[in-house]
Amino acid sequence: LQGEDRRDRVMVIGDSTSYGISAAINNVAGDRFSVLWAGGRNCPLVEAEKVRWWDGAEFDMTNCPTLHPEWIDAFESFAPSVVVMVYSVPEQAEQKYVDDENWYTIEDPLFVEKHDVAMEELVAACDERGIELLLLSSPEIHGGALGGAQFAQLDRVVAWNALMQTWLTRWPQIYSVDWASMVAAAEPTPGSLRGDGVHMLQSDLDAVVKTGIIPLLDAQTIG
Repeated sequence: LQGEDRRDRVMVIGDSTSYGISAAINNVAGDRFSVLWAGGRNCPLVEAEKVRWWDGAEFDMTNCPTLHPEWIDAFESFAPSVVVMVYSVPEQAEQKYVDDENWYTIEDPLFVEKHDVAMEELVAACDERGIELLLLSSPEIHGGALGGAQFAQLDRVVAWNALMQTWLTRWPQIYSVDWASMVAAAEPTPGSLRGDGVHMLQSDLDAVVKTGIIPLLDAQTIG
């Protein structure tokens, strides 16, 4: 007979970088944490019709998981004690929303408004269930195949981090994780572990998660 699974349950949401982090948690601490990845490649936090990296590079985002219904369903079926949020590229790119022909970036009030609403709903859903929410900052992008994209420009990275900082101020129950500093500290030279400018090899990511993220998860789940 299989014994009861007593591992703490961690749900990871976000874009493609969140997948690597969820895999890393499982790889280095799967004995302590049961991990569910509930993100999607290039998926933003909000409901969007498309994300555009540059002219000609548009992506259909209509199948991306969001709070309603995917994450709410996972809160009930998987019952995580911690949710880890990892967003960067799609939030630093252009977004197009349903029934709106315009493209928006983080510089636009509507972009910020939609994200504030989505975050408010997510925080409320987590608070209601006693789920701890960890929010990871976005690292600077240095070179690589994606380094020339608009989403890689420093002003976009800074603006996205600044918006997340407003959430940390508004909801002090969110746990701030300085992922950007962890990545910078792990790289001998800026960007050296991220071949395309954004993604690490899984083995390198495992090492950063082991020293940086796992102790934070342990602290959140003890007690």
